[in-house]
Amino acid sequence: MRPFLALTLSCMTLAAVAQPRGKMKKAIDKFYDGEMEEAIGDMRQLLEKDPSDEGWSYLVDMYYYRWRDAIDPSRRVANEVMQNFTQSVHTVQVRDKDQCRLDLLYACAEATLYTRSTTASFTLRGAVVDHPVDTARTAAAKEAFENAESAFTDKDYAKAIESYREVLRQMPDDYQSTIYLGDCHFFLEAYDSAAFYFSRGVAMQPTLLEPRKYLSDALAYAGDNEGAMREAIATFWIYPDESMYLKLHDLHKRLGRTFDRRWMPRTGPVNLMNVEQPPLEGPWKEYRAAKDELAPYCDENGIVVKPGAPEGARFLEVFSWQRMLERSKDLPKEFAFAKHLSDQGELDLYVFLSVFHHGFYEQFKAFAASDGGRFDAFLKDRLTED
Repeated sequence: MRPFLALTLSCMTLAAVAQPRGKMKKAIDKFYDGEMEEAIGDMRQLLEKDPSDEGWSYLVDMYYYRWRDAIDPSRRVANEVMQNFTQSVHTVQVRDKDQCRLDLLYACAEATLYTRSTTASFTLRGAVVDHPVDTARTAAAKEAFENAESAFTDKDYAKAIESYREVLRQMPDDYQSTIYLGDCHFFLEAYDSAAFYFSRGVAMQPTLLEPRKYLSDALAYAGDNEGAMREAIATFWIYPDESMYLKLHDLHKRLGRTFDRRWMPRTGPVNLMNVEQPPLEGPWKEYRAAKDELAPYCDENGIVVKPGAPEGARFLEVFSWQRMLERSKDLPKEFAFAKHLSDQGELDLYVFLSVFHHGFYEQFKAFAASDGGRFDAFLKDRLTED
């Protein structure tokens, strides 16, 4: 439930039951054996020939463990987490942790162009969108919190509950203790109590996605599927995290409906302001060309702020899609749904929700602030079937 646990669970691709084969397996074996740089290079070469979802997921996980290893090379986090493998590390390299973090973020941004990686989505959100909380506690509250964390790690949830409550007696607004109380009750299968604490967490930190995500989980396990759906959809006002699309899929399935995000991969990077970008092929050629048309009227984030822009243009990403759909001949069938929504005046919702990419997050934020009230109907009606 808590963020580090969620990320660890989402990063288990490398230790998945379904084993990779051939050259991909050789690259992963090389990574386990401590040859991280060579393995990453090999995986990138494979992706140039075959850009598979599986390969991108492995690559993101490699960059993640490489970063963790750079933070604490003595522990060799990569091997500790991947308990299904026995190869030992033969070399000890010290890597720059800041550079490894940047490499990870770049890999995540790249991967989400071509695949729906939960690891990449989680990592990008955690690095750029989420903000730290509870950075200061009194000495007594800190001691109680540490006791609670120790008990939680030992799965002594009853003891952890008492210690977290002690923190709240001293610091009633401690967000982490409130959320972690919800965690404890969740693991004790007291879902109504868990929902109570997660709701308090939402009130404390309304701009964070995690408490709403946890609240949605608790409500679903308590049997309140509609309430779980409501809270899940509310997270999209904050950030369209890949894990929440999977949650919507599961919740709709519980209600006898089918949910389809209608995501599609790209053939290259999203249009970015103030960056020289190479042309694209096929329909995406018109997408890239639209950037030159609208850029003079946009701020650095691709939001239209100057007069004289083409009529109705507000965001570079939506405008680029509009021009691509209007000007491309013989659009492939995967563009049919986008074309239909464009004809219905809902292309903006499709762009910011169905095919969201972190590269235009600032545009998404501005759109959510003005049009977030349209999210509910789009996610519940346009993307579902009974």
